[in-house]
Amino acid sequence: MANKYVQIMPADDWYFVHDRSDGSPVLYKLIGWALDEQGKVEGIVAVKGQDGAAVNAIPRVQGSRYCHVSRFSERERKALESFAQRG
Repeated sequence: MANKYVQIMPADDWYFVHDRSDGSPVLYKLIGWALDEQGKVEGIVAVKGQDGAAVNAIPRVQGSRYCHVSRFSERERKALESFAQRG
């Protein structure tokens, strides 16, 4: 069952970050912070489903975290730059 959000706020320059099995970083750009009916706050990302655009919570991954771009490690910063150049 999908979460029902009661409030959504922007998350400018925030990412969900974790490492692949080879150690390379995976970065998901957050579009916002969502507050659900139980009072839990989670990061959300844009997804494209069968019905068009939607938002979705990110499943937790071991070792994952939310991180502002200003707090990225050098390795994460390089991954973001590489992704932007392909963009």
